[in-house]
Amino acid sequence: MVTDSKQSTALLLGYTGVAPFIACALYVAWFTATGGYFAAHVAFVGLAYGAVILSFVGALHWAYALHRIELGSGAFVRSIIPAFIAWVSLCIALLVPGGFGVHAFAAALMIASFIAHLRADYALNRAFKEAIVPSWFLKMRLHLSAVACLSLTVIAVCALAVK
Repeated sequence: MVTDSKQSTALLLGYTGVAPFIACALYVAWFTATGGYFAAHVAFVGLAYGAVILSFVGALHWAYALHRIELGSGAFVRSIIPAFIAWVSLCIALLVPGGFGVHAFAAALMIASFIAHLRADYALNRAFKEAIVPSWFLKMRLHLSAVACLSLTVIAVCALAVK
């Protein structure tokens, strides 16, 4: 059972944690609009933060697998997928020729992973009589994932807009 204090702390830290996404998206949009040199660099910083958060999302699923033995060993395998997708996304953004434009593909991979794991959270909670996580957590995850996906979308659109 989560106490009000733990819930408040989780909500505060969770919602504060989207600040880097918002800041990177705003800076990338501004640098892109003003022809600034730093747009690609700030976009990569946003992608790097997305990679960190995707790894965290995977770690949540690892914890679910530890907590619920009936999830089976496949749950551990599924829990490492976000970190792998995050790593591949960063490799694409950094190593694939094509300039700033490849950041859009990297962002799209991350967006797909955020959405897939959010859906998995909801599916896991529906699958058990006793919820794996409280409803307030799923609501927060929905909000945080929406901000992450929106911010990554801004990065992707800006990456495609640069000639």
